[in-house]
Amino acid sequence: MMTLAAADSHYVTLLLLAVAVLLGAARLLGDIAQRFGQPAILGELMAGIILGPTVLGFLWPGGYEFLFTSNSDARLVLGGFIMLAATLLLLVAGLEVDLSVALKQGKAAILVALLGMIVPFFAGFTLAWFAPNLISAPADLPANWRTAFALFVGIAVSITALPIIAKILIDLNIFKADLGMLIMSAAILNDLIGWMGFAVVMALITTTPIDPATGAMLESP
Repeated sequence: MMTLAAADSHYVTLLLLAVAVLLGAARLLGDIAQRFGQPAILGELMAGIILGPTVLGFLWPGGYEFLFTSNSDARLVLGGFIMLAATLLLLVAGLEVDLSVALKQGKAAILVALLGMIVPFFAGFTLAWFAPNLISAPADLPANWRTAFALFVGIAVSITALPIIAKILIDLNIFKADLGMLIMSAAILNDLIGWMGFAVVMALITTTPIDPATGAMLESP
């Protein structure tokens, strides 16, 4: 049986190994993407897909379990590293933003943000409303939860991944250009509207009664 110190050392080793594999794969595929004239983030995203449950978890479940999910504490720390990396990326992007250029976008940024949300929002909302079973909604989803669920799906598919957009613009060396500032301004507005929408959805959810015995959602009287 492992002692406490040995167990801690083992989990730290697994954590560092997981980080090394992630960084190594991201760097390798990022360099390959750049060789083909693509932003490095394209290869880095592919590394995440390959090492995630979609590919590695499907082809080699044991290896995926060993690297990324064998210990909850190590998984929690790894998640913290990932969140810190995304935060630092946004910090670097924020330091590069020229507010005078960003403010010039004004109406154009608002128009791009709204148009970029309308189509995916209504597509996600329609799918969740008319065919919730296709996106793994609970079979016993109460009717009074359908609106909240459809809103959630619509918002989820319409908001942007701000760190990814920032990294793409940085890789393409257009972050400081007018086009880059327009894209970032629109993406920020997109995220702002999306999080406000999520707040509305959470308010709808928290006002729905729950059965204290089973935790099941109940119909409103």
